Amino acid sequence: DDSIATAPSIFGVANSASLNAGGQVSPVEIISIVGLNLGPGIPVTASLAAGQQTLPSQLGGVQVYFDGIAAPLLYVSSTQINAIVPFGTAARQETIMVVKSASVSSGEARLGVLTAVPAVFTTQTVYQYLPVAAALNQDGTVNSSTNRAAPGSVVTVFATGLGELAPSPPDGTILSSVSSVLQQTVDVFGPGFVNLLYAGPAPGEVAGAMQVNFQLPDDLSQTPSIILFAGQWVTPWFTLLVTST
Repeated sequence: DDSIATAPSIFGVANSASLNAGGQVSPVEIISIVGLNLGPGIPVTASLAAGQQTLPSQLGGVQVYFDGIAAPLLYVSSTQINAIVPFGTAARQETIMVVKSASVSSGEARLGVLTAVPAVFTTQTVYQYLPVAAALNQDGTVNSSTNRAAPGSVVTVFATGLGELAPSPPDGTILSSVSSVLQQTVDVFGPGFVNLLYAGPAPGEVAGAMQVNFQLPDDLSQTPSIILFAGQWVTPWFTLLVTST
């Protein structure tokens, strides 16, 4: 039977920032679904036409459903789908996810729903055993080994899985202005006194992409080990590249 041979197979579902697959998701979390026969052989990345403000829920013949709600899609290929968990999962303790590719459905994946599954997007760089966050320095340039943040300066990191927004924009909306606020309290834990300045939607990005701005301590002299809390949930440890460390 051809349909059996080509039915999508789901191997795991991970937070797209941490790539940790814990079998649990949170509302408006950006996730990566891995498996076989998930989508087209040639990958397709979502793009928006001029004036379009919402990501598609069908891409390359692929749809992903959470309890029958179609999720916004960022990327589809035969082995990976990047999607955003719909806001409609918020009141649930678990959700049933199904991938549909070329009209053939996968088996059901039963996932727990948590208030938050937070993680910070990181680069391929590891420094003193910690992943380096994909971060911006105070002047808006990319934080790197040749462009380090100064102690006392403001840095920006990007995260997902920080939980619900209120009011909830439509799934997949590009947020040109930040009218929605996080329902979880975000805290930064790092060396010395870290001053949190902003935690919420990243302006100009899809609902689910979060931005956290914080000020590093003035007297930072060693590589900082940092985590973010979203309510009671915590991200994996990460670091930033700082001068004099």
